[in-house]
Amino acid sequence: MEVLAKEIRKRLQQNQRLSLRRAVFDYLKKNPNIILFYQRQQLFRKSIDAKGEALGFYSRGTESISKGKKGFNDPYTMVDSGSFQRGLFVDVKANRFIISSKSPHLEDILNNEVFKGLELFGLTKDSQRRLMNTHLIPFIRTWIKERYTI
Repeated sequence: MEVLAKEIRKRLQQNQRLSLRRAVFDYLKKNPNIILFYQRQQLFRKSIDAKGEALGFYSRGTESISKGKKGFNDPYTMVDSGSFQRGLFVDVKANRFIISSKSPHLEDILNNEVFKGLELFGLTKDSQRRLMNTHLIPFIRTWIKERYTI
């Protein structure tokens, strides 16, 4: 009888973990702007990719062409790429979140030598940690309280 009770407890715990995992996934799926907020922060404010590497820096030529709006050695902000920025979206495939852009210029951006080796889409460890602390932990606490009141 004790072996059966242990097996039942084990299966209940596994089921609860799966339910919580599913609830978190569904929460993010229903709120894709949470993920996009952090993606936009990385690309358009911090000028970094998913690995935390700099997107690149403006040249003297760009400084001259932009009449000083973009200074030499200033980091790329991707702000000028309006359709890229407006086209950002989160798609869900096989229990994964995929970030991309619907920009008609996406191929050109990804094939640009400047961005070779960079991972434009995806969250850094820091962004993941902030998303977890700001959004997921409060969601999980609420989810647990709703199901397991003592």
